[in-house]
Amino acid sequence: MSTMAEYFDAFFEESIELLDEMEECLLTLNPEQIEPEQVDSIFRTAHSIKGGSATLNIQEICELTHVAETFLDEVRDNKRGLTAECVDLLLSTVDCIRQMIANLQDNQAIDTTDSKQFIIKYNQLLGEKETSESSQPSGDEINNLSDDELESMFETIAADRAQSLLEIYQIGFVPAKNLFELRSDPSLLIGELMKLGQVNVTANLDQLPKFSQLEVSSCYLSWDFVLETDAEKDEIEEIFEWISDLCDIKINKISKSKPEQENPDSGSTTNPVINKLIKPANAKTTDETKTATKQNAEGASIRVAIDKVEALMNMVGELVITQSMLSQISSEFDSKTISRFRAGLSQLEQNSREIQENVMRIRMLPISNVFNRFHRVVRDNAKKLDKKIDLKISGESTEIDKTVMEKISDPLVHLIRNSIDHGIESAEQRLAIGKPEVGIIHLNAFHQGSSIIIEILDDGAGLPKDKILEKAIKNGIASDADQLSDSEIYDLIFQPGFSTAEAVTDISGRGVGMDVVRRNITALNGTIEIETTPGHGSTMRIRLPLTLAILDGQLVKIGNQVFIIPLISIVEITKINRDLVKTIGGNSEVYMLREQYVPIIRLYDIMSIEPTSTNLEDGFLIIVDANNTLYGFFIDELLSHQQIVIKNMEENFRKITGVSGATILGDGTVSLIIDVPGLSGLATSLRISANRTTAA
Repeated sequence: MSTMAEYFDAFFEESIELLDEMEECLLTLNPEQIEPEQVDSIFRTAHSIKGGSATLNIQEICELTHVAETFLDEVRDNKRGLTAECVDLLLSTVDCIRQMIANLQDNQAIDTTDSKQFIIKYNQLLGEKETSESSQPSGDEINNLSDDELESMFETIAADRAQSLLEIYQIGFVPAKNLFELRSDPSLLIGELMKLGQVNVTANLDQLPKFSQLEVSSCYLSWDFVLETDAEKDEIEEIFEWISDLCDIKINKISKSKPEQENPDSGSTTNPVINKLIKPANAKTTDETKTATKQNAEGASIRVAIDKVEALMNMVGELVITQSMLSQISSEFDSKTISRFRAGLSQLEQNSREIQENVMRIRMLPISNVFNRFHRVVRDNAKKLDKKIDLKISGESTEIDKTVMEKISDPLVHLIRNSIDHGIESAEQRLAIGKPEVGIIHLNAFHQGSSIIIEILDDGAGLPKDKILEKAIKNGIASDADQLSDSEIYDLIFQPGFSTAEAVTDISGRGVGMDVVRRNITALNGTIEIETTPGHGSTMRIRLPLTLAILDGQLVKIGNQVFIIPLISIVEITKINRDLVKTIGGNSEVYMLREQYVPIIRLYDIMSIEPTSTNLEDGFLIIVDANNTLYGFFIDELLSHQQIVIKNMEENFRKITGVSGATILGDGTVSLIIDVPGLSGLATSLRISANRTTAA
């Protein structure tokens, strides 16, 4: 049986998606040329969230969305315009609802400070427009009306109805017995129906037990509604969609209402407050009855809890390990059984790969889920800085692992905010140098091999090389004696505490952010590089693995131990030509690779392992890319490359510098996965310390 927590979780998830859609639509809205489809979409979003919050009795969200919906309804009916200030109010409403949902998810009380202010603003806007609509009389007022006054009221209602033919719907609502246990209130649904039109309600008491058998927490009633409305059927369905799995709902269109041929037995109704004057409707449903649950025939999908996917992913990982173990055992078989065993093993390998690929697809989501939120980031920050900036997005359908997606969001926020603050010039500056006054920030994503590339491009001023170097020297990050290339100078912005901002603002300038960006990207086994052209703009290029669960690794041997280097970090593998090895600074070795000196790191020294040989010609040099700098890892023996299942070191042991994780090999032994940037940084630090000691 479903619990109330599950219904709240479903509401939270659906509402967050709807708020994202609403925000995206608001950001693309042009107040000077409003498209009806856009306003309809925003209205439906507010209406859906209001319906869900009303069903779950979340009054704080219901009240705010109700007044926003009322405002949008007038915009939709062309009764009022939509100014830029109104768009800001609606965007602030989206933020407010998000915060209220976050409060509920954290089991905290909802803070209504902002929502009350927004409700006042909406009411002020709605109050600016005088209407000639008269309010409906209350039940007490009706009881005091004379026969002539009642007849006059009926004539008014009939005249109004004669202006258009309304649809009549028969709605059957049979709730689950535990409806009240889950805090759902049917009266709220009736109230929502009454907002769509005129309703006649009939309660069914057939399931009501004797008084002695009553359970106060159980619901024994069901209801039949007859609704006369000009609303579409999907608007009726939306009222019930939040509790569709808590009840049996049947909606059937009866006919068009015909005021000139009123039939009191047809099920049509008048004003809801005078239901006592109307006969109950007993119309039966037909074969055309359908449930209120919405189904999308195109691209139907299901929601899968991430913990279930993770459990399945672990099972796939164990399957990969088993397959690897069988491969190891097969080498010990005699010739009579080996062919049959290998045939079965080949089939197992194929099945394992298919399962893995399918599970991976479950975890993959389009990166648009991240990209689309940056419309708001660009809009709000550009407004703060009084700049004109457009955000261009491409490659938004590129898919990425959900875990990677969640962890890359914050680094992207930092990079985009820096482009807005430091990259794009003001409109006046751009016009003065012959650029369009509106700057462009371009987000792009695409697959490249087993990696995903994310680019943040802008057409701003580019990175000021001289200013960066000057600030780095001033802060002690670099010295005048250093002979740094352009790429090395630009790379200094990722150093902790580095900032070229003249003043601290709420957007940037505190010297935190870019070092965190690199650290977070490195933690994802990714890299970031910079390309910039002064006066024309910059490109930040991030390379990430498609998933964090399984990676392609190169097995290498150092002494009698096996390590794994991620293939994503490997540039090339080469045998060493001794003539190309040089020694600098006393004890630092470099390898001349196509006009570039690559520092050599003897891994056996870093790992404190007895090597097979210390002679460079006897081993291999693996050229790796660590934060846009090439290093050469010297190893004894090159083994195979294979897919490996990553086991977290911190969860199972402790954090080790230079090691990003571990895996289980086919023979059952544990092998460490090398953290290329971390190990390279460690080697560099040790080399600098050794050189200083020697010099001293």
